[in-house]
Amino acid sequence: MSNKKPIIICITGPDGSGKSTLVSHLVATLPNAIEVTVWDALNNGDVALFSSKKDIDQYLCLLSPDARLLFLAHALKYATDKALDSGKELIILNAYYYKYFASEAVLGANEGLIHTLASAFPTPDRTIFLSLSPAISAVRKNQLSRYECGCKEATVENFIDFQKKATLAFEAYIQPDWFVLNTEESLEVIKDKTLKIIAQ
Repeated sequence: MSNKKPIIICITGPDGSGKSTLVSHLVATLPNAIEVTVWDALNNGDVALFSSKKDIDQYLCLLSPDARLLFLAHALKYATDKALDSGKELIILNAYYYKYFASEAVLGANEGLIHTLASAFPTPDRTIFLSLSPAISAVRKNQLSRYECGCKEATVENFIDFQKKATLAFEAYIQPDWFVLNTEESLEVIKDKTLKIIAQ
């Protein structure tokens, strides 16, 4: 395990903005990189709480906002800590707490609890916010979850309505040093811009 402090890159943005697609390409391109997602604790073969993404979606929408916030924070903190201990030189955070906490703020989670939990997470060295209108995101997504629709019925209308609110909630997190990329551009263009940001 390397003693060198890893570089932490965060790729965040609302649902459907292209985070997972971009992160997958980055991890495949960059040596000694590891992806961190909120579901790593459930996908490592050691834990079998859920058998499918649908089960996860149903569980999330059963919880109260504060309970769901605590559950998501726990899963993400576990995944982040594991990545920091992995010895990898580059950690790429997919969505990170920004995306989930913004969503939970819209769903009614306690603001004080959100602030307290946020303080437990490391600040990335560079954060890239992927910007895309909810209407375009809805078209791009193959399948919608209830959670992405504000725990309502998984319809395009509910997705767009909730994502508009979640995108506004992101304003509480966006910092002047964040990089904002409009993902209406091609994946190759976005990937090239991201690699240049990481190399800075």
